[in-house]
Amino acid sequence: MCRTDAPNQTEVKVIGAKRLQNGGVVYELNNPEAATWLCKEKTDFTKHFGGASVIKDKTVSIIAEYIPIAHNTDVLGENRIIK
Repeated sequence: MCRTDAPNQTEVKVIGAKRLQNGGVVYELNNPEAATWLCKEKTDFTKHFGGASVIKDKTVSIIAEYIPIAHNTDVLGENRIIK
């Protein structure tokens, strides 16, 4: 269990792990802030797993039709309308 440097001291926990066929492991973290912390602290996290460990960012592409060009993704109300 790790702690972030954020003022609210959110706990970072791994709540799930999946072993891949290529020998890799995909970790599921408890919240988006934990994932943000992990991206910032990659070297500290991987040093506990040996020299061959690598963290890869996973991106997911989506296609959303009929979304206004000026859509503000930070407004929760607009996201609920789209869903």
